[in-house]
Amino acid sequence: MFQLKWNVVKMDNSFHITEKRELAIKPEFYFDSIWNYSIKFNDYYNDNFGFRIPLISYNNYVKVCWFDLASNSKVTFGKEDWMYYTVPKVIDNHQGKGYFTELEMSRIKTELVQRKDSLTANGVQYFVVIAPDKISVYPEYLPDDFMVSDSSELDQFIGVMKNTDVEIIDLRKVFFKHKHNQQLYFKSDSHWNQHAGFIAYQEIMNTIQEIYPSVISYAVTDFNIDIRDRIGGDIAELIGIKDFIYEENPFYEYGPNTPCFDKLKPKEYEFNTNVWKPTYVFEAENTKLPRLLVFNDSYVDYIHHFFAPSFSRSAFFWMYEFRRDLIQKENPDIVIQMMVERSLDKIIVE
Repeated sequence: MFQLKWNVVKMDNSFHITEKRELAIKPEFYFDSIWNYSIKFNDYYNDNFGFRIPLISYNNYVKVCWFDLASNSKVTFGKEDWMYYTVPKVIDNHQGKGYFTELEMSRIKTELVQRKDSLTANGVQYFVVIAPDKISVYPEYLPDDFMVSDSSELDQFIGVMKNTDVEIIDLRKVFFKHKHNQQLYFKSDSHWNQHAGFIAYQEIMNTIQEIYPSVISYAVTDFNIDIRDRIGGDIAELIGIKDFIYEENPFYEYGPNTPCFDKLKPKEYEFNTNVWKPTYVFEAENTKLPRLLVFNDSYVDYIHHFFAPSFSRSAFFWMYEFRRDLIQKENPDIVIQMMVERSLDKIIVE
């Protein structure tokens, strides 16, 4: 039985239901369409009858709260209310079945080394940062029958890349160190939170400071940390109970003594049609600081603002492609490729 904090939700259409399709619209009546009008109207009614969305949501709520049943095969219920995103690729990876082939690994290694060499030739540093899957950090909350392998695709990747000059920042070790002091991932979401984002930021900055000692890495005391409540995350949404649960959501906001920076919205970078794939660009007052460019995925939402005052300009692009045109345009001193572990196979998408 789930013990998450449950919300009392009104019976209205404010529920967050994503049906991955367009609902039928009310058909217009014409005499020449009289024969199929009833069919179209029936489809419309089935999609739009009163309280349809809240009734679907309450049905999902009963399944989860009373019977621990997930309506989506991509979701696995763990212990103590933990939910895991478990598409077949994730399951295979963490159960030792999802390794790269020798040819795939060779291609990845060759491509990353070439990227590193070409950037180094132009005086640009290159790092690859892997954000661990929730399963990698919190396997202890998985169901007892979910057997986790001692090695994964990420271990294979790091093992092959360790004999190259490409800097791979594996965050698992530092997360293991901190996970008992702070919850680093949302229970009902596939993402980390800002506690994890801040730890990852400091780990990345440790590597950067070895090359740029003058770059300041800000401490936790430089932030005001506000713990807020938020409704359920993307995993809860997959099983239709997003509005019924809430959990703590830490927000890190810079204090008054932090150097100012501006958040920009360059029109030329509005190339993602999906609103959930934003581009972030920041500029700090100190123009002598190095410039940063990051190719990232959705995990960046919980980390990007930490870097803003540490660089004269920092740009974050939601994409897996290694866009040389954007590198040339931004003229960065540092390029970071950051992605979640389950997307590691996209590391050399062109």
